[in-house]
Amino acid sequence: MNAHAYQAYSNTDKTGGSIRNLEGRAFAKAAQMLNDASVGSHTDLRHALEYNLRLWTMVQASVTHPESPLPVDIRGKLLSLSIFVDRSTQEVCETKNASFVGAMVDVNRSMASAQFQQA
Repeated sequence: MNAHAYQAYSNTDKTGGSIRNLEGRAFAKAAQMLNDASVGSHTDLRHALEYNLRLWTMVQASVTHPESPLPVDIRGKLLSLSIFVDRSTQEVCETKNASFVGAMVDVNRSMASAQFQQA
């Protein structure tokens, strides 16, 4: 884990938040950024897609880590969602067609909701 990520995680106890709450806020932020950017400029959309892709890359790293505490079926489902996000991001970037953005917003909102329920 890089120093910045470690620092963010270690600060959650000091701010009264849990890891689940932090993750929920990250997915909610990604959903809002994508939603706002879908009607904004290409620069805004690119920035939102980059943020979202970084978030889902962390999910991929987490679920493929040998010591992941998640059940195998959940890890598989999260990996499938992350692959969907990868492909959708590529499609939007290549075609400039934002039709997949709405689906990514829905996925992120569902992830945020699940994290908040477990917090």
